[in-house]
Amino acid sequence: MHEQRKNVFWIIVVIGVILTIIAFNRDPTDDELVGVWKLDSTQTNGQPQRRERELWVFRHGTLTIVRDDDVHQSKITVDPSESPKHLNTDILFQPIGIYEIDGDTLRVSQVVPNRPRPTEYKTTWGDMRTVSILRRVASDPRVSTDELHDLLLSAFGPETKYPKRVEFDKDAEQFISALKRDLDHKAGEVTPKGDVVYQVSWLITEVNNGGFHQFFYNSAGDNAVETAALLRKIGATETATLVETGCKLFPEGVPSKDYQERRAQLEQFTLDQLETLRDLEKQFYSRREDLNLLLKKYWKGET
Repeated sequence: MHEQRKNVFWIIVVIGVILTIIAFNRDPTDDELVGVWKLDSTQTNGQPQRRERELWVFRHGTLTIVRDDDVHQSKITVDPSESPKHLNTDILFQPIGIYEIDGDTLRVSQVVPNRPRPTEYKTTWGDMRTVSILRRVASDPRVSTDELHDLLLSAFGPETKYPKRVEFDKDAEQFISALKRDLDHKAGEVTPKGDVVYQVSWLITEVNNGGFHQFFYNSAGDNAVETAALLRKIGATETATLVETGCKLFPEGVPSKDYQERRAQLEQFTLDQLETLRDLEKQFYSRREDLNLLLKKYWKGET
């Protein structure tokens, strides 16, 4: 009996030593990150991204990203002694970055391989950076995958599918596409009638490719106010209202005609303003107005 007690004693001692070693060797520097965070917004190359339904779960040494149909885990290391604080991951496309925590708000700036580590939480066109803003929704990361999906639903609500684009007249689309190419070759010789086709077709191209943020960010946004008026001229009042609503988000309700100044204005947009742009984009995709068909009828004098 005495021998058994002695063995039990030494087993307890060994377990205690092991736990102590683990405790002393665990890197405590990521303590402030530990928890569950809801992704509020993401921008890459100065452009807001649509991927918003994400939870980031920080455990010691790991980051798990939870989406509706995917769970991805990566290893992380941090160095909060640096200024700004360093964050390294084994994520293929965004391996190094920085982070800061203010209360329950986390900001992360990451960059692609072979680029210098970011020094600020800003992203502009071509810098290959991603800036993410997150809010803490739970402090305890010890939750199962099912519980994480429940948290995802609690944080974001039921998943909503992005609006399917309405099928429009293909012949009209091809007609306007060919007409626009012809107008491109006649730079400086475009008539007022051709300018209507040119401006509205550029709106279609930009919003289809990257939303209203891209429309205002690129040169097509130089004439955003005029484009809204041209839309009303061809009878596209619904789309004109969307463009006008977007214009009102800018200082004094008018986007600058200088593209550099306008890009600076976009960079100052709040989360609510960016959300409004995304809502306008969804409405644009689900609209009932066939802009190419209206342009074709306008060009042929049928309106």
